[in-house]
Amino acid sequence: MRFIMLGTGQDGGVPHVGCTCSTCEGAREGSIPKRLVSSAAIVDAGSGRAWLIDASPDLPVQLERVRDALGAPKRSGIPLSGVLLTHIHMGHYWGLGHLGKEGMMPRGLPVRGPPRTARFLNDNRPFKDMMEIGALDVRPVHPGEDLVLDEGVSFRPVAVPHRDDFSDTVAWLVTGPKWKVLYAPDMDLVEPSFVSLVSRVDMAVVDGTFYTRHEIPGSMYTVPHPPVVETMEVLRPAL
Repeated sequence: MRFIMLGTGQDGGVPHVGCTCSTCEGAREGSIPKRLVSSAAIVDAGSGRAWLIDASPDLPVQLERVRDALGAPKRSGIPLSGVLLTHIHMGHYWGLGHLGKEGMMPRGLPVRGPPRTARFLNDNRPFKDMMEIGALDVRPVHPGEDLVLDEGVSFRPVAVPHRDDFSDTVAWLVTGPKWKVLYAPDMDLVEPSFVSLVSRVDMAVVDGTFYTRHEIPGSMYTVPHPPVVETMEVLRPAL
């Protein structure tokens, strides 16, 4: 069983639509690698099963990477066992649109997220429609509860501070047979309880949206994310 990254980009990926910076232009020209939107997967080649954390707009390409990681034949279906959502922001749930009747159309695919996230999907189309036709099975999981979707792996949502425009936000603590991984792609700040949790896992994937506070014009208070240089200092005692 392995934990793999499927993307490490911000919600818009690289190149970012409408951006003409040297990085995005380089990605368009091919001199700099393109970067898919942040997402991760837990894959078990032995059972042929896989779970996604977040459904990004790049879901079709990322599912091909999941199939490659499982060693599944090219003409086989996508062996997706479930999706875990961190919150309702563009880069983390828009990929669910590919799972409707116009797309992949699974049968009763488990989709789990914190309570307000699950409520948003249940109350809004097209996701409500996907549940009504039986493509998705959306249910809430409260922070601190252990979710066991299959033997050998468990998932626990951990509440983190983030601008809750439409939903609550969680990180996911994933416990495999021989490792623990904390996946926290979006947060406003690193709290002491988060530092303590990082000290107890084998690997932590943490919000790296901005490297410093001077990376964008204007105030970061409108799009709060902990800068990488500050996060590393805060987490140093846990490393």
